[in-house]
Amino acid sequence: MYTIGYIDDDKTTFESYKKLFKKEGMELLYPSGCFSMDEVVDWILSSNIKCMMVDYKLKNKFDFLGTELVYSINMKIPDLPCFIITSFTEDSIYENVVITNLIIDRDVFTNDMYENFVKKIKQAVNVFDKRLKKHTDEYRELLGKKRQLKISAIEEERLIDLFKLLRAYREVDDIPVELLKSEVQKTLDELIEKTNNIIKNAEKRK
Repeated sequence: MYTIGYIDDDKTTFESYKKLFKKEGMELLYPSGCFSMDEVVDWILSSNIKCMMVDYKLKNKFDFLGTELVYSINMKIPDLPCFIITSFTEDSIYENVVITNLIIDRDVFTNDMYENFVKKIKQAVNVFDKRLKKHTDEYRELLGKKRQLKISAIEEERLIDLFKLLRAYREVDDIPVELLKSEVQKTLDELIEKTNNIIKNAEKRK
């Protein structure tokens, strides 16, 4: 099952898209109760979202545009594929915040391009999954450096960032002893607490 997130200021479109996607083996989820960009990012991690579809015109319900949200998501989860779904493609392209081939005309759901769009989403999820595996390899390599006391400060920060991402997506479970001995103990404690809260919220939704 492909888990896709969708956010729009009009939830009626979500219900119709959800039915369409279910036929394609994709589960579409909506972040009810999220109103800030940080809340949306936490929801993405806790819900194991592998791809996002974001409406461009969000300001009837939110304080930001879809392109602004995508930018925020990609700053925190760089590899997560995000599509802008809009009837205002020219406005979205003009901003130069999201690349053109990720801006999708809403008519795609009603014309003969729908099948190709579904394939594009599934391929994007497969790419994200593969990148998670590569991140896992990088994480293990950096952890090895940490154990050998050969890790730089920048690499250690990267190690912690990877730990946060991979733990949220349940690619790693245990907290390595080496991380607990770091001089960034306080940062890690805060990170672990936040990640645990994300996982607990995800389990409550099941």
